[in-house]
Amino acid sequence: MDHNLRSHPLLTRAVLVLTATVVFGLVPISLSHACQQTGQGCVDADREAGGFVYYYDRATQTFYPEGALDGSETVDGVRIQLKYVVNCVGNTTANPTAIGECSTSICAMPDGTPGVSYQVYFRTGGATEWILRPGTICRDVGDPIPLVEVEAEIMRVIEERFQHVAEPTITLAPAVDAIVNLPVLASTEDPGPLGFDITNPLPGRVEATSSYTWTWSNGVTNTGAGVDYDGTSPTRNPGHYPVQSTFTGGGSGSVDLQVVWTITLMVDGLAPITDIEPLEYEASAGFGVRSARTVLVDS
Repeated sequence: MDHNLRSHPLLTRAVLVLTATVVFGLVPISLSHACQQTGQGCVDADREAGGFVYYYDRATQTFYPEGALDGSETVDGVRIQLKYVVNCVGNTTANPTAIGECSTSICAMPDGTPGVSYQVYFRTGGATEWILRPGTICRDVGDPIPLVEVEAEIMRVIEERFQHVAEPTITLAPAVDAIVNLPVLASTEDPGPLGFDITNPLPGRVEATSSYTWTWSNGVTNTGAGVDYDGTSPTRNPGHYPVQSTFTGGGSGSVDLQVVWTITLMVDGLAPITDIEPLEYEASAGFGVRSARTVLVDS
């Protein structure tokens, strides 16, 4: 199964506004960002609202976890509180829920590893207003997580927990041989949308929806999961069975099924991730096609 990721030119990033107490002495870095040039903002998520600290770079299909600030410090006996806001237009202490696109906020740390560029706001004592410090800083974002690693975990869960998804089966009616000029019906199990959680390599929620394409050996194509034979006549009610085909000559026939699962990943604080390559699974079934004959018998 070909399961390579495609390249995406746009970039979506979520930003956590983080409040902590540290001392001054941070080295400002002046950077110019396309999001500032275009007036676009970023997605913010507040830690108190349960947001996880991840940035997603669509250009490289990589998640960047935020490095935490721990502890508390004081300057001259006064508590200094800092708030880090990603360096994009629309992100300020007064606008913590701005949503938009950000071209890039990834910067380079002194050792060459990737970081995130921030504007820094501060306030002291019992002050209520935040003051913007000049310049920006580049902070460590931890070990990057390629989307392909998340994708591999999603595949593992699906193929371990949902065998009927990873190995679709075909039900035919008639079950043995088809009859010339009478419909052959096909169907497969339709589990409906799937939803499950992952915790590795990052915590998230996965939602998957399926589509079904059937190709018969006589050239007919159908879509949908199909309907099992339930006693309803396919000749009198052809619309009752959406997956069917009629063969006009004896011999043999077959049908191929392709099931495509479209994956959406939700990570707290991020816009839905839809860059994951759809999962594709296949199945096939063969059958004989016989001509029916009228035989007279004594009553």
